[in-house]
Amino acid sequence: MEYAVRYYQYDYDRRVVTEYARRGQCSKCGDCCRAFIAFQRTGNAVRGEGLSGGDSAQLQGLWNVVDDGQELRRYKMMAFIGWANRCTHLGCDSLCSKYEDSCARGAICIDWPMGPKCTEDLPTCGYWFESIGSGVLEDAISEALELT
Repeated sequence: MEYAVRYYQYDYDRRVVTEYARRGQCSKCGDCCRAFIAFQRTGNAVRGEGLSGGDSAQLQGLWNVVDDGQELRRYKMMAFIGWANRCTHLGCDSLCSKYEDSCARGAICIDWPMGPKCTEDLPTCGYWFESIGSGVLEDAISEALELT
């Protein structure tokens, strides 16, 4: 049975977590590969091994968490800086030369976009998010750690 990837937004300032369903599909616009977006990534919670690389009690602001059934990956989008960047794997046709090879693509490329804030500055992106539930952050963290 295939595991459905789950997308969460953890708001450490308001102490709320929201689960989103990612809808749509890649429109092949290439904007995500041309944009210069600053990220911070901290810690993974690998199922069966526990949390590594970050104390969630020290985190602030909005974080996106992607649960692929094997690990939880945490990302913080720091800022959309502009259009000064271009991924070296992006072709002239706006297609990624590594797209079909999941081993060659980085986790951030596979997970992108991981929450509604990620697409705010990318109007041609074919993905959107629908909120499917929210709750208390501490409860969600405890539940996630129990799964690891």
